[in-house]
Amino acid sequence: MKGVLQKILLVGCLLVTPSIVFAEEITSFISDITINQSGTIGVVETIDYDFGNEDRHGIFRTIPLTKTNTEGKRFRLGIEPGNVVDDKGVPYRFTKTIENNELKLKIGDPDKTITGVHTYIIPYTVSGGLTYFSDHDELYWNVTGADWEVPMQKVMATVKLPQALDPSDVRLACYTGVLGSTLQECVSGYTNGTATFGSSLGAGENLTVVVGFPKNIVTVLEPTPVISFWETIWGKFTIVAIVVLF
Repeated sequence: MKGVLQKILLVGCLLVTPSIVFAEEITSFISDITINQSGTIGVVETIDYDFGNEDRHGIFRTIPLTKTNTEGKRFRLGIEPGNVVDDKGVPYRFTKTIENNELKLKIGDPDKTITGVHTYIIPYTVSGGLTYFSDHDELYWNVTGADWEVPMQKVMATVKLPQALDPSDVRLACYTGVLGSTLQECVSGYTNGTATFGSSLGAGENLTVVVGFPKNIVTVLEPTPVISFWETIWGKFTIVAIVVLF
């Protein structure tokens, strides 16, 4: 009887193991961020996505077009993507759409399915990504976004400043977890003008990095504030009209 039970357990393990081994995941998400003296930001993401044994056409990369600073104010970003290529420099087919204040890149061939590990190199330029305070300037950046439905084994980000600064002049912080989380399950460091961050994430989690540096290092390139309808002149007229009528 004992031998029969062992065989049943062994068969069960063989049936279960493939679904674990071949589950979809991001094995590596590396973001190389360059803060330009002009106030713009250059981003190059290298994503190693493992589709396992699932037949897929490719991936979606969703990038927010708004940001919220530490004071709760929202600003609109300008994002211009470049060509998406694989690790050999071969271009991918992709389309871009804007939905709900997000830039969505649909990367892959709709007429072809793929399995296993594939590398996606996604470059884009950002304007309005920096925040300017009275005593310092700052990059507050969501590296991965929170729309991934798969875990990420390794997440790394580098932030290169326009010039090498003394470590005492650079402030670093990083946050992990779901949107709004204050968890800091990440590591950070700085040397020779480059800040580095690292973590691993579960599905739906994201990595946000913060790099503060002295003023007058970059040109002030203010982002456009996000104004609700009620804050516009027509919105204010509408409020007045509602008050008068009722």
